[in-house]
Amino acid sequence: MYTRDQVADAYLDAVAKAFMKDYDYIRNNRQLNIHTDLHCESIHSLAIAAVLEEELDFELDTNEFIGAVSTLESGIDYILGLVNA
Repeated sequence: MYTRDQVADAYLDAVAKAFMKDYDYIRNNRQLNIHTDLHCESIHSLAIAAVLEEELDFELDTNEFIGAVSTLESGIDYILGLVNA
């Protein structure tokens, strides 16, 4: 079982790395939309998935993830649901 904080830290770190953004900027702006604000492309979702799969030991369907997530906060909720299912 992972806590919300553990999932948030791993996810936001993966997002920061994938988009080459400062971690503190990402952490403090969880309302950012990954599609319109960060312009997420498949390469970004693959990078995020690779980090999360290694850190949280689960498999992430990137197509499903991109369709289900809009804001960074919703990404945390989505990942939390998967790893604790």
